[in-house]
Amino acid sequence: ISLWYYGVHKPTIGRKDLVEHFESQGLRGAEAQYAAMIKAVDESVGRVREALKAKGIDQNTLVLLTSDQGSWFENPPYRGCKRVDTLCEGGARVPFFVSWPGVTKPGSINNSVVQTTDIFPTLVELSGGDLSDYADLDGVSLLSIIRDNSDLDRGEPIFAYRAYEDLYVSVREGPWKLLVYRSGKLRLYQVEQDRYEQHDLSKQHPERVQHLIAQLKAWEKK
Repeated sequence: ISLWYYGVHKPTIGRKDLVEHFESQGLRGAEAQYAAMIKAVDESVGRVREALKAKGIDQNTLVLLTSDQGSWFENPPYRGCKRVDTLCEGGARVPFFVSWPGVTKPGSINNSVVQTTDIFPTLVELSGGDLSDYADLDGVSLLSIIRDNSDLDRGEPIFAYRAYEDLYVSVREGPWKLLVYRSGKLRLYQVEQDRYEQHDLSKQHPERVQHLIAQLKAWEKK
């Protein structure tokens, strides 16, 4: 099953009982509505998992939970959100939970950099398919890192693209992230040390900028 929630999304209107719950916790206005929407999705995911259990297939089901992009709201201390600086970490960094009974270890963490284009090749390999059957396949299979909780070596950068903003593309390779603007600006961050993208290092590392620009040009041509 592929289940796509419209929440959490505008309009910011939460379920009344949940809004009241979060107001009792001190949240107000849009923040209480937003928290209620998150909680409603959380409860729905719980109902799906209970249904799997009731059918007796929960121990033989892989569950993936992720999001297409960051929140409509600002996500401090990360920079950006869905509306502004979308390709910064506040807009691009999302949860990615994997539950596979008997394979994944509950509570384990993996710091590999992945994106949603990796899900399709992962499911193809998981189901016994041959990735070579798919020409021009985007993404890589995550099956080995899900099974072993190992580090993923992509062998190529991750590109994120935004069609209708000045900040139109990001290039992430290892700890480095290049932001490219249609107006000609370039910004380079070492995001493992500077997750909040506060310190532009493009002038200190021009060779790194040129390397990532070359990768971007090859990707755009491809």
